[in-house]
Amino acid sequence: MLFRVYRYSIFIIFFQLLLYTGAEASFFDFKPFQNILNRYLHEGVVIKGIKLNALDYDALYKESKDKDSDYQRLLKGLESFNPENLKSHEERVAFWINVYNIGAIKMIIDHYPVDSIRSMKINFFKNPWGMEIINIGGRMYSLKEIEHGILLGKLKEKRAHFAIVCASLTCPDLAKEIYTPEKLKEQLTRQARLFINNPHKGYRIDRKNNVLYVSKIFNWDKKSFPKGKEDIIPFILPYIDKPEDREFIKKGRYRLDFLDYDWDLNIYRKR
Repeated sequence: MLFRVYRYSIFIIFFQLLLYTGAEASFFDFKPFQNILNRYLHEGVVIKGIKLNALDYDALYKESKDKDSDYQRLLKGLESFNPENLKSHEERVAFWINVYNIGAIKMIIDHYPVDSIRSMKINFFKNPWGMEIINIGGRMYSLKEIEHGILLGKLKEKRAHFAIVCASLTCPDLAKEIYTPEKLKEQLTRQARLFINNPHKGYRIDRKNNVLYVSKIFNWDKKSFPKGKEDIIPFILPYIDKPEDREFIKKGRYRLDFLDYDWDLNIYRKR
């Protein structure tokens, strides 16, 4: 009897381990990316009057030359990871947001030093989005495919706009922590509020001239916001912190226009 109980207990423990391992294995281990963010991402930096999280590309570029670095381990890991293993919507969204951000960083590091992701050093026509830049599971992806083909296309996740970072000053901030399936809803909500309520990035009201300025991101994405103002306002309104601004926007008696976009690199420089 004692032997049967013991054998049964061993079986249960083994079965639980299999379940745990299977659940964990479906999502990629982004720990090397988290290590990079911990070391090189600086929060609350002000560049040209814009408050943002800035990345120390100088230091990361030096690290990238080491074949045993977190940077190289991250890229090698992604090369052998099959994204078909991702099971839930949250896993897929979190994975591809992280991959987009890694791809944008890689584009800068591959051509470093540059002053913008739209540098002619990267692409002569200043249009790098269609360039294949990152290897996932043995297949090369461009930033355009990840953003429009996967995140906004297949996954229909418009909130990704608040999380994917094109290495520029008026992009959403690069988050200090990697995106995970478990925290995704909370992370996207936080990123949305940070982005929308930054007057250089998300929105600004000119009451004197009765104009509401919002990010050009919403103007560029015609598929997600085909009706312009009718689609954009309901999408951003829940994230606006100031009650008086929400009331102004709800009334709708204003002209909608778009903020200037600053493509300068979101780079941290030691002073």
